[in-house]
Amino acid sequence: MGKKVLVTGSGGLVGSEAVHFFCQKDFQVYGVDNNMRAYFFGDEASTDANVKKIKGIYKNYHHIHADVRDQVALDDIFKNNKFDLIIHTAAQPSHDWAAREPDTDFTVNANGTLNLLEGYRKYSPEAIFIYTSTNKVYGDTPNKLPLVEKKTRYEIESDHPFYNGIDESMSIDNSTHSLFGVSKTSADLMVQEYGKYFHLPTGVFRGGCLTGSGHAGTQLHGFLSYLVKAILLDINYTIFGYKGKQVRDNIHSHDLINAFYEYYKNPRFGEVYNIGGSRFANVSMLEAIDKIQNLTGRKARYEYNDKNRIGDHIWYVSSVKKFQDHFPKWKYEYNIDATIEDICKNSAFSKKYYSFKITKNLDYWKEKNWYFHNAIQNIFKSYIPENSSVLQIGYGLGDALASLYPKIAVSIDDDESLIEISRTRFPSVNFVQSKPEEMKIKGKFDYAILPNSIVHFYDIQKVLENISRLLNVGSKVVMTTSNPKWEPIFSILEKLNLKRPENLRNWLRLKDIENIFEISGFEIEESGYSLLIPTHFPFISNKINNLIKGSGFLSKYCAVQYIVAKKSKPTKSKKLSCTVLIPCFNEEENIEKAIATVPKMGKKTEIVVVDGGSSDKTSKIVKHLMKRMKNVKLITYKTPKSKGYAVKMGFDGVATDVMMIQDADMTVPPEELIRFYKLLANGKAKFVNGTRLFYPMEDQAMRNLNLIGNIIFGHIFSWLLGQRITDTLCGTKAMFKKDYKKIKMSGTSWGDFDLLFGASENKLNIIELPVHYRKRVAGESKMKAFEHGMGLLKMSLIGSWRLKIKPVLFKK
Repeated sequence: MGKKVLVTGSGGLVGSEAVHFFCQKDFQVYGVDNNMRAYFFGDEASTDANVKKIKGIYKNYHHIHADVRDQVALDDIFKNNKFDLIIHTAAQPSHDWAAREPDTDFTVNANGTLNLLEGYRKYSPEAIFIYTSTNKVYGDTPNKLPLVEKKTRYEIESDHPFYNGIDESMSIDNSTHSLFGVSKTSADLMVQEYGKYFHLPTGVFRGGCLTGSGHAGTQLHGFLSYLVKAILLDINYTIFGYKGKQVRDNIHSHDLINAFYEYYKNPRFGEVYNIGGSRFANVSMLEAIDKIQNLTGRKARYEYNDKNRIGDHIWYVSSVKKFQDHFPKWKYEYNIDATIEDICKNSAFSKKYYSFKITKNLDYWKEKNWYFHNAIQNIFKSYIPENSSVLQIGYGLGDALASLYPKIAVSIDDDESLIEISRTRFPSVNFVQSKPEEMKIKGKFDYAILPNSIVHFYDIQKVLENISRLLNVGSKVVMTTSNPKWEPIFSILEKLNLKRPENLRNWLRLKDIENIFEISGFEIEESGYSLLIPTHFPFISNKINNLIKGSGFLSKYCAVQYIVAKKSKPTKSKKLSCTVLIPCFNEEENIEKAIATVPKMGKKTEIVVVDGGSSDKTSKIVKHLMKRMKNVKLITYKTPKSKGYAVKMGFDGVATDVMMIQDADMTVPPEELIRFYKLLANGKAKFVNGTRLFYPMEDQAMRNLNLIGNIIFGHIFSWLLGQRITDTLCGTKAMFKKDYKKIKMSGTSWGDFDLLFGASENKLNIIELPVHYRKRVAGESKMKAFEHGMGLLKMSLIGSWRLKIKPVLFKK
């Protein structure tokens, strides 16, 4: 059981961000939410949909429908759980609403916080308590600063102590707070007092405007999201006071939760932090309107009311210096432009707006490029007879599916608004809203089609396995996608407004797609290229396209790639024992999760950690885990040596059928190891090599120089090994123990090359398995571009000798 976090207001902006963050870090997350937002602001602010979505994504999320004012309910939660972290975000967040029902406002914000603090103090005092407070605790004191009116905003003189932001020294006394400010100030002070009086690790975070695409965009709460909504949906907006020049700093919920996490790792007692956008992300009302208009191309409709709201700030910019001094690793990721763009593109209300806009856009481009779209449909028609049962996965309005005249037609897409439009156009098609990786429909189909959609999937193997489940043996998948050779041409055409702009997830070569089909349980019946000329020129396009198709070399330069694959007969899987080797050096922040997330595979799964002379607490953490995890073993040596030495040390003592390597840095998710095991257990491979160069990488996952080097050396090693290899240094590999015994390990360098060279010399069938490559969660990369580049060059020369020159010179 992982660490436990309690999140109140788990369906709201900050609460749901916290849920996503900590669920992804494998915490057991307990969320308290009773959808009071719908009571406060109406159905459009309801948190029910958000909670439902979260429950559908995470198995480690546990939802509790409770009111923070209900002390009995909260006590039951605390009695039954020992929490490591409590994040309190539940609140009534509006000035105007507080004036309507002061008693509700105060009991939610103040009494609710007291109830939580008492449950915390009595039942989980070792936990860290984080309270989401507000800058409204300062009341209207910021308005007493010497402000200067400028063209689009109010400002403070550059020589003023608060020019870089208001810090925690500002008084909360002798000011008008608004009733909302009063209730939040009461809770703020209580959280501080519980920290100092009872010596509990409590932290108060006085936020500026908290924002992000998770905001519902309601009139009385979240000015930036509602402003975006008003402009997109042509709603009249009212500016209250200060000529629209009032300045707000806005902190994205993502940056806020990352700040919470830094505090959780090194808490203080009763500490207070101002936490907002600071000078990094602030904007006036007029500036925000201008930015949104420029980004969306929409004109704002607004009116001005010269009466400002009570307690409202003319200029508020937070100083986050104190927090950054205490937690120097914390950095912003969203400036004001990135925040506005996120709201414009990713909030629920903007997606609905853009879906209608995209539909019109799709119609325009299909009419403009009718020849290309007809050619795609003709590819499907040439392989799929009418009156078949057909499943379509993603991308488009369903016209490709409808053009096949199927007797049963089902289309899967995750865009709800697009589906609504498609249903009116093609009533004979059953449109199902679902992510392709998560589809749970039932039934069997004769065919499945993937019309230019495969490049948009996060996990292509998972999608293909889901499709396979819905097909009979021998049923077929027909896929089309763009040829990567056309990437620069399409880019130019988009800039010239001759092609519909689109953000492709990935440019995939035909060989790579064939490989993922075969891994996922399909046989390639036919694959090739089509459309050298993807637009219509009378008497020319058809003749040349028909002539070039299937012509070998020239056809590889066509705009479209296609595959026809049939479902293979399922192979019987052997029950094998398995060892996962985790070589590591100074990985104290990653090693526990790296071990805990290794899946159970086969008859038994052992985990062998080889610690190559770490100077941190890596070995100590492993030894602690070994007390409760009997399948974990530890090998240590004092003097740091190469990864190859660690691999040899670990593998030489393994007695199981299957051996795998998993790096401790968590850049490749350990849960993907099960795919390596299945390829060996099903007899599809003798050696499985992970490749990180198939799926898009997270930002900063691999430096550009390393990426280029991997691609170049991938070509070199493919020639050396006589088998296609795209990624020699992916740390995740798997093979049989009986085959490992035939390989001579030198114990130098990384070990990857000894294994790959040995597999080639022993004629082992090497299969490359695409993995998702993420940036490090913690710690620093051990890769050094130049030094390791020279190492790769050295191994290329050694491989040339072992695999190409020596076999010729000393031929038996």
